[in-house]
Amino acid sequence: MRVFVSAIILFSFLSIYPEPQPETGENFADEQNIHFKGYGSVTMRFSGLNENKGIVGKDSDFSLFLGAKGVLALNNFNIGASFSFVSNHVPHKCAYYQDYPPCYGNSIHDLISMTYGGLYFAYSLKLPGFVSLEPGLTIGGGSFKNLDDELWDRGYGSRSYRFFALEPEIQLVFNVSSFFATGFGASYRLIGGITRKGSNYGWKDLSGFAGVVDFRFGRF
Repeated sequence: MRVFVSAIILFSFLSIYPEPQPETGENFADEQNIHFKGYGSVTMRFSGLNENKGIVGKDSDFSLFLGAKGVLALNNFNIGASFSFVSNHVPHKCAYYQDYPPCYGNSIHDLISMTYGGLYFAYSLKLPGFVSLEPGLTIGGGSFKNLDDELWDRGYGSRSYRFFALEPEIQLVFNVSSFFATGFGASYRLIGGITRKGSNYGWKDLSGFAGVVDFRFGRF
């Protein structure tokens, strides 16, 4: 995950660093109609975890994913890195179903922790005015943990499980100014490579739809 964070910082720095201006004439990029831009963003995803059945339902627990992206744009094509993590307290489902066989009659795992990220790809479709439609895709992986408050404070009570993550999304982006934009949209978080054995969680428990809000800072 440190690789993802380092990449985001690098992309964000490159996106706001001023471009050198030629003293005379047009540069090659202008002659070829090639434009480089970029941005860094803070992202919020409103979703659910626990008993999702692959979507989000009445048995899901509200989950606020906070994250960041660093993106470089070549004309309408965007490439970068992103990550997200659960920022609020989400109870482990064993706290609800202590008699459920996989929980083995106990609820020592009170909370869950989940982080994922990867490469980010998107394409910006310009609409009339200052609006654009942007379908995107994050592909990578992450980790899921069972946490117990008391044991966690003493350095115990954590067990990590890794998984594959694929998250398509679509956003309606409003360019508020030349250096700030905000996006609103939806995504679907598809989690694979994790089974109920040990973690008591499968892909359906961790996958689901999310509402997305993006605050972007850079050059637009």
